[in-house]
Amino acid sequence: MKRLLARIEKLSAGPVLLNNEVTTVISQFCERFSLQVQEISTVSDEGYMKVTLRDGTPAYCYIDTDGDVLIELEQTVHLSVHTFRKEHGLWQYVGLTRYDIASTQTPYTAQLEARIQPASLQACS
Repeated sequence: MKRLLARIEKLSAGPVLLNNEVTTVISQFCERFSLQVQEISTVSDEGYMKVTLRDGTPAYCYIDTDGDVLIELEQTVHLSVHTFRKEHGLWQYVGLTRYDIASTQTPYTAQLEARIQPASLQACS
């Protein structure tokens, strides 16, 4: 399993930086599933983002070490992980993996391998 939530507690006090790849995928994700971002609530020093969708659902967005962009949605008893992969210069939707939060299907945090890769950041203008 290659998921690991961002360390969003490590925020800089300086200007907010957004990862261009992650924001592009969030835009495609919202267009594909007819969703809207209500708020970008957190951006970590590494460029991981926590956004709130219009319906109040929190979404965690980041690039993993394979270069895929993952969008994790926390829903009542499920964790839905949407994966996008860049192919021929364009981001393509790969699919959805759903985990039952209330069961043992999701491994303990200590068992998760660190799979997040810091990506280049671009200033948000």
